Amino acid sequence: MCRRVCVVGVVALALTVTTPAFGAMRLSKATARQVAVTVASLKCRTLDWCVNVEVAPVKSCRRARDVVYCAIAFVTVDQVHCSGVVAVKKAPSGRLDHGMAVPMDCGAGAP
Repeated sequence: MCRRVCVVGVVALALTVTTPAFGAMRLSKATARQVAVTVASLKCRTLDWCVNVEVAPVKSCRRARDVVYCAIAFVTVDQVHCSGVVAVKKAPSGRLDHGMAVPMDCGAGAP
């Protein structure tokens, strides 16, 4: 009896994991990195001291539950790298929400 119940449970779980609704909710690290590149690039354009943006590779982005965090760095004219992070989350509607944390005084030469 246990074998039948276990097999049915495994089959049911396999069907649940492959349904489109479940797959649509999972945010990939690659998508999160694309959002990080876009958001950081747009922000850099608004900062007088920012000349470039660097975003960590996909494999360096980290997942915590349903949020993916990608490290970024704004580069100043003096080649100072100001580290930050972009957090990306996929809402139930499918919309991608994001937030960014960076130092505010980087233009003053602070690392």
